[in-house]
Amino acid sequence: MDATQGVADGDFAEPVPLLDPRTGQVRGSSAAARQRRVAAVVAAGRLAHAGWRALTPRERSRRLDRLAGLIEEHAERYVAAERAGTGKPFHEAVGEVENAADLFRFYAWAARTQSSPAAGGLVEGHESWVRWEPLGVAAVVVPWNYPLMMAAWRCAPAVAAGNAVVVKPAETTPDSLLLLAEHAREALG
Repeated sequence: MDATQGVADGDFAEPVPLLDPRTGQVRGSSAAARQRRVAAVVAAGRLAHAGWRALTPRERSRRLDRLAGLIEEHAERYVAAERAGTGKPFHEAVGEVENAADLFRFYAWAARTQSSPAAGGLVEGHESWVRWEPLGVAAVVVPWNYPLMMAAWRCAPAVAAGNAVVVKPAETTPDSLLLLAEHAREALG
């Protein structure tokens, strides 16, 4: 896998090898974006925000639910991507993929309650409060150890509230987030 292929043209530093922690074998390469590419991505996020913010909460909800469905539909690919990058056991990766889909679905529901203060429970014994105030572009920096879950925890509420997001994955574990970006483009428009 070449993690930079198809993402940008020539705005990356020297690629570094991606290793499968289970085998030690090189499985592809990844490279950090140069500063000018980061600026271009943030500018694109600002443009996307204008259109996304204008959508009704119901439409954002529908699209987030579609993204959750795509995660479930392609769960095997997400599990393989999480395992290849982090070396997690199969059952842990399956649980994280299922939980990521659940988070997007939860915030799809929450987006519909935007007109009034909302509270709901995602996990028994915990209460989630949602405050809707689209601010613009959210920067999401994701660590290597829980790439998909950390992205879902940060992206789902931001997008449900009407914000755009720019995600910076760890250079060593971009796999599942590249897949998420592909599905987000398809589902969110």
